[in-house]
Amino acid sequence: MEDNAPYLPRSDPSVERAIGRFIIAWGALEREIDQAIHDLMLTGLSTGALVTANMAIRAKLDLAHALFEKMRTEEDDPIWRPVSADWEARFDRLVNDTARANAEARNPIVHSQPMVLKLESGDRPFFVRMVARKGGLRGTGVSYNKAFLDQQTAEVVRLVQEWANARRHWRTAISAMRSSDADEWLGRSPDEEDHLTLQLQSTRDSPKATPKQPRQRKPSRRAKREARESQK
Repeated sequence: MEDNAPYLPRSDPSVERAIGRFIIAWGALEREIDQAIHDLMLTGLSTGALVTANMAIRAKLDLAHALFEKMRTEEDDPIWRPVSADWEARFDRLVNDTARANAEARNPIVHSQPMVLKLESGDRPFFVRMVARKGGLRGTGVSYNKAFLDQQTAEVVRLVQEWANARRHWRTAISAMRSSDADEWLGRSPDEEDHLTLQLQSTRDSPKATPKQPRQRKPSRRAKREARESQK
């Protein structure tokens, strides 16, 4: 190879396949995060994708965490925020673990640049990622092997399953909140026979839920004006 020729590491099929498996697993992870955001926004793919399509992973995690806060259990009205205390802490860990995997695995694997260390025993390829932030320039280098990459992929697969578990946990709550909003939009009160709001109960002996009260709508300017004129 000429001295001025661009460097490309020699092909290593086992490492390249391992990198490919990691990238595929990460794509599945981002799909689950996107769909979780769509759930928490109480919307579907066509509208939700307008929000998530161009977002970086860190922004997606921040948004998912903020939306999840709306579903945390409230002591005075637990039926309308039916997320278990266990899942409140579990979701916090899930977001933190995903952010760590992004910083420590995904970014280095995807964005590192191949370099070569020339030794008497031969060329040794390694990958370097440079970061320029406050405090100066920093770089990290690593030599990838199949075992290391498989370990990172296994962690991403675990995160995929955990995001799917989170979505299954809050699925009933999401349905109840959608129905409650539909009642409100249609002007139906909880005591009407055809209201849509679901009754969420874990067992037959559970205490009956207190219906969500409709919002009190403020009178319009026109209504206020007509009321004043009628009093004259």
